[in-house]
Amino acid sequence: MPPVRLVGGALATLVAAALAASCGSDHQAASAGSAGSAAGTASPAGLSSQDRTWLASAHQAGMAEIEAGELASRKGATATVRSLGSMLVTDHTRLDHQLTTTAKHLGADLPTAPSTAQIEEQHKLTSATSGKGFDVAFVGAMIAAHRTAIADGATEASHGSAPQVVSLAKRAAPVLRHHLMMFQQAAP
Repeated sequence: MPPVRLVGGALATLVAAALAASCGSDHQAASAGSAGSAAGTASPAGLSSQDRTWLASAHQAGMAEIEAGELASRKGATATVRSLGSMLVTDHTRLDHQLTTTAKHLGADLPTAPSTAQIEEQHKLTSATSGKGFDVAFVGAMIAAHRTAIADGATEASHGSAPQVVSLAKRAAPVLRHHLMMFQQAAP
């Protein structure tokens, strides 16, 4: 995956409202538009609209969470938040590498940046928050983002059509559940 650098990193996926608002429009548009086929149809590689949408949204979330982890590693007021940030970077880099490798193998194009809503929210959080306020906002946003990611992965696991993509969603689930548990334990 080529590095994507935005001013202050791409943290916006962390805020549930931004992720939820963009999940239906930005992610599907990026996925369907880049895959080159109409929604609801299967591509030559056997990818359904559901598979393409999940690959695109999971990739965008992964890029944003890697950037979020980097930001938390630098900006976190507590050792716990800085450690959680490092965990995000390590785990989401690995997961996103698996996702991009699978997408490339299947001929699926992926977005090159988080959604507009994710980027806007990241700028807001980066510029407005510091110290303990950052830690509280970061942990809360990560809880919401991971709940959304777990739900999206479950949808792919039950409704996806490409075995490789369904398998990827199933393999990511325990990592995402572990992250959610860690963030819930760190919540104030």
